[in-house]
Amino acid sequence: MRQYLESKVVQNTALEFFKRDKVVGAICHGVLVLARTIDPETGRSVLYGRKLTGLTKRLERAGYYLTSWRLGDYYRTYPEYVEDETVKALRERGDFLHEGSIRKPFVVEDGNLITARYPEDAHLFAQKLLDNLEMDE
Repeated sequence: MRQYLESKVVQNTALEFFKRDKVVGAICHGVLVLARTIDPETGRSVLYGRKLTGLTKRLERAGYYLTSWRLGDYYRTYPEYVEDETVKALRERGDFLHEGSIRKPFVVEDGNLITARYPEDAHLFAQKLLDNLEMDE
C-alpha cells in the first residue's frame, strides 16, 4: 500500500483530476494520497478547504488492537494515524468528518470529492461515485 500512498505519479494524477474538476474518490487510507498532493499554485494540499472523511483514528486503532496479538504491526501502515496526517492538510480540524455508528455506511461529498471511512462504507461509496460519474458525462 505504501507504494500507492507515496506515489508521485498517483499524486500528479489526482492533482490533474482536481484541476479538471473531475470526480475524485478516496476511501480508508486513500485520503493520504490526496492529503499529500500539493497544488503548486497554492502550496497547499488539494484537500485544503474541503470537507471529507477517511479512516478515523478510532477505526484504525480498533483494527490494530484487534489483530496485533496475531499480526503484530501489520495493520500500522505509518506511525501516525491516517486521520492525524490528513487533518494537518485541512483548513480546519472540523473539516474531517466523523459518523457515530461504525455499522452505518458514511460517505462525504464535497463537490467533485467523494470520501469514505472503511470497507463497511464501500457499497455506498461506489454508488456515490457511479452517480457522480453519470452526471459528469
